[in-house]
Amino acid sequence: MQKRKTEWCPNTKEILKAQDLAVYNLIKDPKYAFPSVLPNEDYTYYTFKTSNIKSF
Repeated sequence: MQKRKTEWCPNTKEILKAQDLAVYNLIKDPKYAFPSVLPNEDYTYYTFKTSNIKSF
């Protein structure tokens, strides 16, 4: 599959910020808690504490 010239694909923070400041600001806003680390496929048992849960 060829990449189209109009395809939006920023692959660094700097390129994202230059191409779409609104999306960059949304992702950086801690209010939305976007993940910053990819999953590592380690789904072992974990006990959640009330302090781990963030709600709106």
